[in-house]
Amino acid sequence: MKRATLVALLLVIVSVSAYDSLRCVADAGELYAVELNPLARLLIDGEDVSALVCGKAFGVGVVVGVLCELRHNGYRHSSVVTVAVAVAQAAVAAAYLL
Repeated sequence: MKRATLVALLLVIVSVSAYDSLRCVADAGELYAVELNPLARLLIDGEDVSALVCGKAFGVGVVVGVLCELRHNGYRHSSVVTVAVAVAQAAVAAAYLL
């Protein structure tokens, strides 16, 4: 995978995550009632979603770091892993559109 492609995919991953976090803050009042993820529900304290947003930011940072490290170390399937994560983030973005 070319470096420009990797950067574009990482930008998609980070951008969708940022929008997801923005929606969490914007919909904080209703988020607990509609959130299906039990870990996310645990992090939501009433209308305070700061722990959830921090957890999301930390997780995305770890994922992007691992993806960059896989590529840097020449892991044979780093492109497949990066595309899989980008597709999962695209599914999150599609859920907001539906």
